[in-house]
Amino acid sequence: MKEEEEKRDRENEEEDTEDTEEAEEEEEDTENIEEAEEEEEEAEEDREEAEEEAEEDAEEAKEKEEVEEDVEETEEEEEEEEEEEEEEEEEERKGKEQV
Repeated sequence: MKEEEEKRDRENEEEDTEDTEEAEEEEEDTENIEEAEEEEEEAEEDREEAEEEAEEDAEEAKEKEEVEEDVEETEEEEEEEEEEEEEEEEEERKGKEQV
């Protein structure tokens, strides 16, 4: 009888050990899953941040292009005004020379 008790105790101890190992493995699996989910969330946040930065860069590039176009347009207008002024001055000189 003592042997049977010892045998049952060993079997119970082995089962307890197996249960403990399984519980530890499940806990480790859970931690790994949580870690993977966190990494996935971080990756998603990084993607969103990269998209926002790309949109901001595109907007800045567009604004810069618009400014450059405005500057070009202003320069062209100034050149046209100068040409008109020169033509007017030349016409005035011609008019004075004829008199």
